[in-house]
Amino acid sequence: MSSTGDDDRGSDEIAVHDGSDIYAEDGSVRSDFLMHVGAAIADRDTIYLRQHVAGLHASELGDLIEAVQPEQRIALVLLLGKDFDLAALTEVDEGIRLDIVEHLPNEQIAEAIGEMDSDDAVYILEDLDEEDQEEILAKLPFTERVRLRRSLDYPESTAGRRMQTEFVAVPPFWTVGQTIDYMREDDDLPESFTQIFVIDPTFKLLGAVDLDRVLRAKRSVKIDAIMRDTSHSVPAEMDQEEAAQLFEQYDLLSAAVVDENGRLVGVLTIDDVVDVIQEEAEEDFLRLSGVGDEELSDSVAEAARSRVPWLFINSMTACVSASVIGLFDATIQQIVALAVLMPIVAGMGGNAGSQTMTVTVRALATRGARYSQRAENHPPRGGRRTPERRDLRWVHRSCCGTLVPESRPRRHHRDRDADQHDGRRTRRHPDPDSARKIRCRPGGLFRRLRDDRHRHNRLLQLSRHRDMVVQY
Repeated sequence: MSSTGDDDRGSDEIAVHDGSDIYAEDGSVRSDFLMHVGAAIADRDTIYLRQHVAGLHASELGDLIEAVQPEQRIALVLLLGKDFDLAALTEVDEGIRLDIVEHLPNEQIAEAIGEMDSDDAVYILEDLDEEDQEEILAKLPFTERVRLRRSLDYPESTAGRRMQTEFVAVPPFWTVGQTIDYMREDDDLPESFTQIFVIDPTFKLLGAVDLDRVLRAKRSVKIDAIMRDTSHSVPAEMDQEEAAQLFEQYDLLSAAVVDENGRLVGVLTIDDVVDVIQEEAEEDFLRLSGVGDEELSDSVAEAARSRVPWLFINSMTACVSASVIGLFDATIQQIVALAVLMPIVAGMGGNAGSQTMTVTVRALATRGARYSQRAENHPPRGGRRTPERRDLRWVHRSCCGTLVPESRPRRHHRDRDADQHDGRRTRRHPDPDSARKIRCRPGGLFRRLRDDRHRHNRLLQLSRHRDMVVQY
């Protein structure tokens, strides 16, 4: 049966080992390749699958798993057996990953995790039950088991969960020659790394050395002479989004992860940070739309459960708006044009609110909200300005488009004394060459208009009183 299917596909052989060959122009998996893979799964043609699917990159295999039919995913993984790269599950949606892991034996998962990077292994283990985690970890070597358990002990969405526990660390008194010999002879080193960390006997981080400096230095030079300080180390308890912002700010390719005592526990690399940035952006966008962490692979019940609360709130607010409009039904009947303007006003208000909310959320997420110098240096009279009050103040300014009135230049007592003449205070015009330029302030403008109005009312009262005295 398998030979017949393979002969049928022999005339249309596809060399899929090149990643670009399985994708169409729009970036999706080619339909003809999906057809061949689907036929191989139906025929249980393991030869074709191992020849054309097992050699794919983890990201390409993940795209293929998401593209095939849901009932074919489990069959594809089971047919590949030990040739299936478990790292591909880190590239698929959470629902698909959980569904596949439930059908795999723990022995196969443990064997695959032993060959994976620690960050990818933690990414898969954290979704399993505690019993399955313990059973899988018990099948791993002691050193690897301790590393993975330490990463799993850190809270979710922190740098400790995202870090790799494989790194290269040497003492500061080693020479460059000793370091190079150590990297050549030790087999328990990460597959790829760009820097070497320098630690003391208690594993506290002292600095780091880039590989290019090691290669350019002479063998007799000591490591502490060419190392640099690591001022941008990442605490293991730091939120992964803050760690990603640290990478973005300082253009880092990797950063050391330290515990509360400053001891080196792992390294955070740029590939993990890129995944964090994408996940956080998707999460913010979905929550902005009120759909939570919904994914395309979720069922109808799961999608409804995440959307119903937001839709219920929207329906309640819509009913309140409709009831308010119903109070003015008689007015609307008399002025029909109001009925035409209602959807325009509602649409413009919704668009303005969406725009303001988008800009505000983006600014808060990227820490782009900046406050004026006056807001930072001059707290309100009621007390110190807290970060929460500063955030609310910035949101109000972004929503209403208001300007902060700048402080007026205060006049000295001697200037006020010099202005007094014959018991009457006259307005003193400052010298334009020496006076400070005062910017236009909306608050000051409103204040002057209010004072002029009070002054005008007072003059009217005095004028009426004078007329009454003359008549008398």
